[in-house]
Amino acid sequence: MSMSTTPINQGPPTADQEKKKTSPLVYILVGCGGLIVIGGIVFAVAMYFVYNKAKQMGLDPELMRRSPAIAVAKFVAATNPDVEVLSSDEANATITVKDKKTGKVITVSLDDAKNGNITIKEDGKDEVKIQAKGNGESGSLEVKSSEGSMKFGNTGDKMPDWLPAYPGAAATGTYSFSGNDAESGGFHFSTSDSSEKVISFYESELKKSDMKVQTFKTSQAGTVTGEDSDKKRAVTVTAGSSDEGTQVTIAFNVKK
Repeated sequence: MSMSTTPINQGPPTADQEKKKTSPLVYILVGCGGLIVIGGIVFAVAMYFVYNKAKQMGLDPELMRRSPAIAVAKFVAATNPDVEVLSSDEANATITVKDKKTGKVITVSLDDAKNGNITIKEDGKDEVKIQAKGNGESGSLEVKSSEGSMKFGNTGDKMPDWLPAYPGAAATGTYSFSGNDAESGGFHFSTSDSSEKVISFYESELKKSDMKVQTFKTSQAGTVTGEDSDKKRAVTVTAGSSDEGTQVTIAFNVKK
C-alpha cells in the first residue's frame, strides 16, 4: 500500500520564531557591553575609596590642585610617623619638617619641582640641590652640596684617562661622586666577547700601569681589581655572561 504525503503549508514566521533566530553574536556583544559597564562601575567605586583613603591620610585635594608638589610633600610627611610638618608656604612652595628621632629641622623648596629641581636646607648647614634630568635610560639625578656632587643614572661622564676603554665598546656612566678629598664613578657596557676575554684585557692593561692586580675568572664570570703603589687609585672590573652578551661594570676611586 502506498501513502502520499502532502507538504504542509507553514505560514510566515511568528515573532517568537524571529527571536529564536537572533544571532548569538548579538548576545555576546550585549554581554560584553554589560561587562564594560560593570567594570567601569567597579573601577569608579575603587577610585572613590582610594580618593577617600588618601584624604583620610592627609592628602588635600584642593592643595593638590593648586600646588601638587606641596600637597605630595605634606602627604608623604603625614604618612611618616617620624616626621612632623612644622609649616608650609604655598606661595613660595616650601615645607619645613622635623625629624622626631634626631630633632633635625629641614626646609624643602619645591618652587621649581616641575622642572626637576628641589632644594633642601637643614638648619645650620648649607643647602643641598637636587636636579633630575631626562627620562628612562637617558635620565639622571644630580645632588650638589658644599661637600661635593653626586650623579646617578646616565651621567654622561667619560672614563678617566688612566682607565682604558674596552675596544669596540661604548661605556655609559652610571654614577659619579666628586668631593673635596676624593672622586669615584661607575660605568657599564656590554660586548659580544667572553667575560674571560674582558677580564684578561683589563688584567693586562692594569699591570701595564704598574698596579697591583688580583684576578678571579670562571668560564661565565670574572673580576679583576687594581690598585697603584701609593693607594690613591683603585679600580674593580666585573664581567658576567648573559643572554644579551657579556655585561661589564667598572667602578673606580681616586684620592686627591
